[in-house]
Amino acid sequence: MDESHIPIDINIGKLQDWLVSRRHVNKEWQKNIIAVREKINNAIQDMPVHQDIAALLSGSYINYFHCLKIIEILKETEADTKNLFGRYGSQRMKDWQDVVKCYEKENLYLGEAAQMLEYEKKNTDYLKNEASMKSEFLGQCRQLGIQGDHIKRELVERLKELPGIYEDIGNSLKLIQPGIDLYSAFTKYVLRDKAPEVLPLLQFVVHHGNVTVYEWSYGEPPLICQQK
Repeated sequence: MDESHIPIDINIGKLQDWLVSRRHVNKEWQKNIIAVREKINNAIQDMPVHQDIAALLSGSYINYFHCLKIIEILKETEADTKNLFGRYGSQRMKDWQDVVKCYEKENLYLGEAAQMLEYEKKNTDYLKNEASMKSEFLGQCRQLGIQGDHIKRELVERLKELPGIYEDIGNSLKLIQPGIDLYSAFTKYVLRDKAPEVLPLLQFVVHHGNVTVYEWSYGEPPLICQQK
């Protein structure tokens, strides 16, 4: 096999650097391509009515390969301007041929193509990260029992379930009162007069249910003040 046809495995992120280091592309190609972009903007101003051309120009960025396709289309739309020597008299054709010629000078199109591939790779990576983060987000929403469409509103709605949950917990705690009494009696039997009050917070919750920390601390419910 001819060595010139042997494929080279190059990381996309390093492709531009490789082209510059091998002198396939000038290191200042991005500055030089500004003039090509200006030529494209001028050429776009005068285009024939054609469905394929309209589709090509609908994109936000016209690249070298778009220009080649436009020339192929112009070979049909501007065919009546072709002379005996195969040259086109159409200014449209001349403008786009000039654009392609400038692209191919110093291989500017290679630098642009490498940049496009790099951006496409980054975009693919970003989409993968987005999908991964979205999956993780939805997983956390499921754990919280919400859809995740309107997080604040859904969380507030979940708060309305707390009184019922606390009531269920209170009812469950009442079932352990015999166990607390047995533990208290055992402690008094072993330690006699030195026996402390066992599980004071748990006993308070069993007898009083879901109350405020203030009531636990001071033995009475707090005054409710409403701000006007």
